[in-house]
Amino acid sequence: MTRTLSRPTATALSVTALASLALTSCGLDDTLDTSADGEPSTAVTISADDAAHDDAAASEDGSADAGGSETSRPEDDASAEGEGTDPSDDTATDAAAETSPADSDDHPLYGGLETVQAEYPEGVVFEVESDDGRYEWHVLVDGIEREVHTDKSSLEIVYTEDDDAPDSDDLREIDSTEIDIAEAFRIVEDRVGDPSGAFVDEAQLDSESGTVVWEIELDNGQEIAVDVVTGDLVQVDD
Repeated sequence: MTRTLSRPTATALSVTALASLALTSCGLDDTLDTSADGEPSTAVTISADDAAHDDAAASEDGSADAGGSETSRPEDDASAEGEGTDPSDDTATDAAAETSPADSDDHPLYGGLETVQAEYPEGVVFEVESDDGRYEWHVLVDGIEREVHTDKSSLEIVYTEDDDAPDSDDLREIDSTEIDIAEAFRIVEDRVGDPSGAFVDEAQLDSESGTVVWEIELDNGQEIAVDVVTGDLVQVDD
């Protein structure tokens, strides 16, 4: 069955449709209102609260990135600078150096002997005698006996004099020595410990019952004989 709308009804429907289309068109124009060049004419506005929120977020991101690197603390730096530099250690070392006993090598006896041996490296020292501020050394050099004086203060050679060649007995004793005069001094030093400042006053080669010895007399009058081959003490006279 065909149904026919009356004119007033059709007119009402047309008005309603047109109004609906007009409203739709208005909403699209408000949403996409553009200028003549095709760009949106409505400005985008960011509120102050939104900007503050963005800044806070950026600050938190920066703090997180910085947290990955290690930073030194003042107390750590102070500990690093002070490590291994305890001034009390240096003080203790200096005090020990000042109170330690002098080495026996500083004695003018050894210093003078070193001077003579440096001057005559091929010579053989076979006798020495203390005389006031000097030591008188007797050295076998090129087959002759040379007397050499060294100053006890400067340790320098201050006098030399050539004598005749040693006799056959002296040469035999010199040839038989395996322990030189410097080693004999040290053996005596170990034995007596240089008591009361006593040290060598005189030393020479000699024979005791067929044994060649270094006969050494100390400042305090004590006499000690050292075997020139074994280094043994064969005689100690107090």
